[in-house]
Amino acid sequence: MEKAIAALLIFAIFGFVNSLQVSDPPPPHIRIVEIKKELQSTREGEHILNKPPNSYVVVGQDIQANSKVLFECDAQYPVQWVYTGPGMPEYYTNTSSTSHTRPAEGLITRPGPLFMASLTLGLNKPIGPQDSGKYICRSLQTVDLNSFYYLYDKGKFLTCRFETFRSW
Repeated sequence: MEKAIAALLIFAIFGFVNSLQVSDPPPPHIRIVEIKKELQSTREGEHILNKPPNSYVVVGQDIQANSKVLFECDAQYPVQWVYTGPGMPEYYTNTSSTSHTRPAEGLITRPGPLFMASLTLGLNKPIGPQDSGKYICRSLQTVDLNSFYYLYDKGKFLTCRFETFRSW
């Protein structure tokens, strides 16, 4: 009888522990900052784009063609920016971490360490079709934990549809 009660107790404890779920960390928080020259001035102004993660950014529509673009990312785990796509963008990246979080109006917004990564486009030459592609901020440990923006610049080229003709 004691063995049956002990087995039942172990089964109940195991079932309780098994029912506890460890929640996955949230995906990285990302944003885009457009840095554009003010008209008739050498000064640059920053503009934060109101684009949700995992969306398209169209050059000439969402951002000006002659702008610089800063992709920013932060998370509670190490992150980095990765590019995938058909182009050959020229970009600069930076990663850093802090032992505390960024204050927002004097309050700590997130507990624990904060890891940050940034990617900058358009420093040496204007953004163009070669910069089109997917810019992904991802966890260094879990690549499926990511957020992205897809930058699209069609440039001055027209999109053509080619058809195949048969000659007999």
